[in-house]
Amino acid sequence: MRPNWKQSPMPAVEEFSNQVRGIVDRYLTHFPTEKQKLSRLIDLLNMPNLDVRSRQTLPGHLTASAFVVDTTTKRLLLIHHRKLNMWLQPGGHLEPVETLQQAAKRELTEEAGSHPCERHRWHNDPLLPIDIDIHLIPAHPIRNEPQHFHHDFRFLFVVNGHDWVDMNEEEAAAYRWVPLEDVKKVTADLERAAEKLKSAVVGIKRSHRRRES
Repeated sequence: MRPNWKQSPMPAVEEFSNQVRGIVDRYLTHFPTEKQKLSRLIDLLNMPNLDVRSRQTLPGHLTASAFVVDTTTKRLLLIHHRKLNMWLQPGGHLEPVETLQQAAKRELTEEAGSHPCERHRWHNDPLLPIDIDIHLIPAHPIRNEPQHFHHDFRFLFVVNGHDWVDMNEEEAAAYRWVPLEDVKKVTADLERAAEKLKSAVVGIKRSHRRRES
């Protein structure tokens, strides 16, 4: 069941793109070595009159996802995505009236069940993600979708105890809690993000300016 988010007027296309450009600029002050990696996203946001929220916008559009870490066991929630046949964090497309973080929290609720997850204190700026990733989504002939890019904004939530998961079996085949140290063994695509999560949750020091993949 979807949470009853407070509805607000839908920002205009240009207004929303400007907001996201500001978020990306602030993100790059924390992770400046990722600027080249995000060049495709930056180019997308600079295109006039393009609704980057819409899944119909090609060759790419925005998505949002949730990293949920159990602070007791230092484990990350991953679900086995049926469509992509991969272990991933909960996430998906945006609704028109949502912020990126609201979309991440809604997708978490829809895919893993309702639980009072807390936003991690890393997000002093509630709109600022802890990670942004661009990845290629394969074509889906049944939906008449060509291959395209997801520009994924990722937010960190924390829980104490992980017996609350009520998996949506239409979306996921299974779920598991993976130690942060082992995330890259399960899915190499999350290696960079896992380092950020360890830094935020476990307190492992790392230099954002010297080392990003």
